[in-house]
Amino acid sequence: MHEPLVKMLCHKGAIAALAIDRLTLTLTLSLSLVLALALALALALTLALTLTLTLTLTLTLTLTLTLTLTLTLTRCHRRAGDRPRW
Repeated sequence: MHEPLVKMLCHKGAIAALAIDRLTLTLTLSLSLVLALALALALALTLALTLTLTLTLTLTLTLTLTLTLTLTLTRCHRRAGDRPRW
């Protein structure tokens, strides 16, 4: 690039011009696309992990309730002197 990326005219106190070459613009757009894809992938993985944890917790709760109910019924049958009928 023959000219600087930003030309500043300090004696006038403001930016007079902005020069960006095609290569810099292409690299910037490519990097933005890569970052956007990485963010989308991170969000997808976060969603998948959240759904997996939710399913795991649901199954754990279901198994806990089933075991609790089974133990309760077993104790009730033993107190009554009956054997559980499986």
